[in-house]
Amino acid sequence: MSSIQERLQLKRVPLDTWIIREQLCLASAVVRSGDQNWMSVSRALKTVGEPNRPPDWYSQKCCAAQYGALLEHVETPKRKKRSSESAVETPQESILKRLTQERIVEIQKTLAELNQQYEQLTNIVNEVHNPATSEERLQEIWASIEASKRARERENARRAAWLKEREEKRARADRTWRPPQQTPSSPATTAPPSSPLLTSLLKSSPVVTTPQHISHPANVVATAPTLSMLLEKSAPSGATQHESKHAAIEHIKSQLVQLEQQLKGKISRKTEGERKREGM
Repeated sequence: MSSIQERLQLKRVPLDTWIIREQLCLASAVVRSGDQNWMSVSRALKTVGEPNRPPDWYSQKCCAAQYGALLEHVETPKRKKRSSESAVETPQESILKRLTQERIVEIQKTLAELNQQYEQLTNIVNEVHNPATSEERLQEIWASIEASKRARERENARRAAWLKEREEKRARADRTWRPPQQTPSSPATTAPPSSPLLTSLLKSSPVVTTPQHISHPANVVATAPTLSMLLEKSAPSGATQHESKHAAIEHIKSQLVQLEQQLKGKISRKTEGERKREGM
C-alpha cells in the first residue's frame, strides 16, 4: 500500500520548473476552462507559452501536475461574516491573484534591466563611432563581444545537457510509476519422439507429399501395411534401423505406383469413350 502511495506522490510532483509567466497563463486558463478540462488548458498554453520548449512541456499531464503543485501552496480562505457582502475567494482566484502580483514585479524588474542594457549599448556605440577612442578601448569592446558570444554558446550547451537530463528523469519517473510486468512463461517444448524409427525418418527421410487433386484409391489392398503402422510398431527382431526405414520408403513408392497406374487407367478409359462417341 505504501508503494502505491509513493508512486502516486511521484506522479503528482511536476518534473519541470515553470517560470512565473507560464504559471500565470496556467492559472488564467484554469479559471476560464476549469480544473477538469485539461485539454483546453493545454491547448491554450501551447498557443501563448514560451518558445523552444520540449514537445510535452505543455501536455495535459504536465499542466495538471503544475497546477497541483500550485494548489498545495495556496492558503485556505478564511470564513467571513455573513454580513459581509463580498464573496469568499476561491483557491483558483487566490492563485491567479498571487501570480498576477508576482508577474507585475517581475516585469518591472525586467524593464529596469533592459533600460540599463540599453544605456550600456548606447555608450559602446558612441565610443566605437568616436575617432578619439583608443585602440586599446576598441580591443576591450571587441573582447567583450566575443565573451558574450562564448557565453551564448555555453548557454546552448547547458540547454542541450538539460534536455538530455530531463529525458532521463522522465524515463525514470515512468519506470517508477509503471507497475512491474510479469515475464511471460516460455511455451513448453514438445518432447522428442521416443521411437528411433520416427526420429530417423524426421531427420533424414525425404518428404513425399500426395497431390491434393488426386483422390486416394478405393481399392487399396487391405493387407498391405500403411506408413503409420510401420512407424508405430517396433522394428522386427534382428532387423536394423536402416532396414525399417527402407521398408517405409518402399511402401510409399508402391502407393505412388498404384496411384499412377490408376490414373493411367482412368485416362485410357476416358480416351476410349471419346473415340467411341466420335465413331458413332
